[in-house]
Amino acid sequence: GLVAISAAGRDALIGAGAAPARVHVLPSGVDLAAFAAVPALTEADLRAPRALYVGRISRDRGLPLFESLAAAGVALTLVGPRDHEPAAPHPKLELLAAVAHAEVPAVLARGALALMPYQADLRHAASISPIKLFEALAAGRLVIASDLAPIREIVRDGVNGLLVPPDDPAAWLAAIGRVRADPPAALAMA
Repeated sequence: GLVAISAAGRDALIGAGAAPARVHVLPSGVDLAAFAAVPALTEADLRAPRALYVGRISRDRGLPLFESLAAAGVALTLVGPRDHEPAAPHPKLELLAAVAHAEVPAVLARGALALMPYQADLRHAASISPIKLFEALAAGRLVIASDLAPIREIVRDGVNGLLVPPDDPAAWLAAIGRVRADPPAALAMA
């Protein structure tokens, strides 16, 4: 048998000739107990939310989008190893080094929104199942993610997060505006 981490990955394996009956999906997951100490969000947290990204910092994982959001006044913290640096420093864009996996819950506790701007040209965008997505959900953070097929397997727009076009800064700003405008609805999604 073959195991994929997303239905999109399964479909790719079948498209490459694997026998459908031999391909199974086993999504990523997290140890929920590790996130139990993360404080719950409040409506106040969502009125002026700090946005977070935890993972590899690179152009194909949304660095240009982060720069656009910071320039528009969104407070952002990026945590992780850097493949690329921002074009220029910005007071709304905080960059932190990678942390040990055991520290991720504490990092997620620092913000209200978990941004997942994976770009469509990311090498594995068609089958991605980012552990950071599952960690953000386990931490009770509101996820705003790229509207990509494998992400839609986990995030249902308006139900447990928001989905937006990967490379449209205006759509990301509108999603953040939606959170600010209706904290009770955002809290229910988180």
